[in-house]
Amino acid sequence: MKKICSILLILGLVAGLAACGSGNGQESTKTQNTANSEAGNKAAETETEKQLFIAQSVIDLSNVYFVNFSNAVKKVCNEKGFQYTLSDSKSDPALQVSAIENFIVQGVDVLIITPVDGEALGSVLQQAKDSGMVIIAADQTVPVRDAFVCVSEYEYGYAAGKIAADWINANLDVEAKVGILNRPISETLINRSNGFKDGVTENSNAVIVAEQTANTAELGLKAVESILQSNPDINGFVCQNDTAALGAYEALTAAGKDPATTFVVGVDGLQEAFEKIKEGGIFIGTVDNNPEGKGELVIEMALEVLANGPIEESVIVQTIPVTKDNVDQYIED
Repeated sequence: MKKICSILLILGLVAGLAACGSGNGQESTKTQNTANSEAGNKAAETETEKQLFIAQSVIDLSNVYFVNFSNAVKKVCNEKGFQYTLSDSKSDPALQVSAIENFIVQGVDVLIITPVDGEALGSVLQQAKDSGMVIIAADQTVPVRDAFVCVSEYEYGYAAGKIAADWINANLDVEAKVGILNRPISETLINRSNGFKDGVTENSNAVIVAEQTANTAELGLKAVESILQSNPDINGFVCQNDTAALGAYEALTAAGKDPATTFVVGVDGLQEAFEKIKEGGIFIGTVDNNPEGKGELVIEMALEVLANGPIEESVIVQTIPVTKDNVDQYIED
């Protein structure tokens, strides 16, 4: 069922990088189906005549989102007969720099990168660009790039906060106390966190009582355990991603929290999150950003750049809130 919905999520083109980094979510947009565009088809026909070497560098494969995203890229590469290699940066900027240096030596044609720390990559990415490598930034921008695919981070976070607010309005008669699990290391991720907060507080009577950094299940669990010590009556959490949300879920469940007064919301749209939502209980929602469709899109963008040069406009992947009301459409058979 999810494949049916993913068609609706593919993309819209937005003028300038502000679309992915803006803090107010009010960007003007124009839509274009890149998958069906004449230029994209022409590029694909041209470049599939040779075997491209595609490399991908992700932040951390402990986050299932990056597993799903990289698997989607690998699948497309296999279908097109492209060589593919993947580097796990393990949340270490130095490790990511080293991987890119190796890609240069190996003669990689296209680099798809989600940076641990974009600013730390400026020099090595310029070296990669000078070597002739096409650079496609995904999810977070980098100083040197040929194209950029992302979600509108503020709107992404706002949608998650709105899920929490709607649940609060339907289930709680008292002022709700909410915690935020985030990773505010860049402008884009700060915008996502601001979206979390605004989505909750602008649409309910909730107050933000705690905020900690957590982007893995282990960190999510530890952060919630810590927050519960000082805020034992907290009602729920809006989280940096579904991986951290699953850790938060485990901590709240272990603490014996009542699903009638406690919630967790994540973002990414992982199958495990969908399954928890389907079960009912504490995990009430996520926001799907379609990693499978994004995997197809970044390859299309790379072919377009190879055929026609850099893409100046940021490519925005649309996102959809997922709750108990529509989760059946996202559960894989």
